Amino acid sequence: MRDGQPVAAVVPADVATAGAAALEALEEAEDIRAARAALADRAPRVLLSEVLAEYADDLVAYPDVDAR
Repeated sequence: MRDGQPVAAVVPADVATAGAAALEALEEAEDIRAARAALADRAPRVLLSEVLAEYADDLVAYPDVDAR
């Protein structure tokens, strides 16, 4: 955005690809940091089976979800 207006740019495909790859790498690094922080957290854990049991009625609306 520039002065409150959307801005666009035309760039060569290789530049766009490199930019997309760099963005993907940054997102992956953030996911890794978040996963490590979650694993380091010593808060009580909840088993997946307990979550699925508690929300079984809600999950029926999502047939693609593996309710195990």
